[in-house]
Amino acid sequence: MPTLGCNFKSTLIDYVNGMRLLSTLVLCALPAAAQLPHPVQGGYDLPNGWKITPAGRAIVTEDMVLKVTASPDGRAIIGLHSGFNPHGLVVVDAKTQEAKQWIGLKSAWLGMAWSPDGKTLYVSGGNANGKTDPQRAPVYEFSYADGRLSHATVILIPSQLSFASS
Repeated sequence: MPTLGCNFKSTLIDYVNGMRLLSTLVLCALPAAAQLPHPVQGGYDLPNGWKITPAGRAIVTEDMVLKVTASPDGRAIIGLHSGFNPHGLVVVDAKTQEAKQWIGLKSAWLGMAWSPDGKTLYVSGGNANGKTDPQRAPVYEFSYADGRLSHATVILIPSQLSFASS
């Protein structure tokens, strides 16, 4: 009948090999951790050895700002964001460089255009109605005055319109 017991030499060898593997992994990970981007005087060092120095001052917005436009009177900068977080607009005072207004939208995507008189901003609604009517994307219409936008009026593009390239 075989005896039950512990093979001490085999267990010790397995332990030593495991520790070698662990120490190799740790040593390999250290240079990678040292290569992460990190702030330095006046900018950031990147893993490829380059240094970037941002121009201006960072302004807090939501994620994934896709489009930025200046108001025709130069008093405001409007940023359209549509990333993972709720979509919308951020209005930044051009003089103080501070976000003054946040406007949530059901969805948004890239498009912003000013009317010729500079009193209306049109914003693409992206695919806000995609599940119910994939052909109808809204356009948000905002009145603009004194560096601020009004609440939006929603314009639905008729589904019978088609834009064909020639």
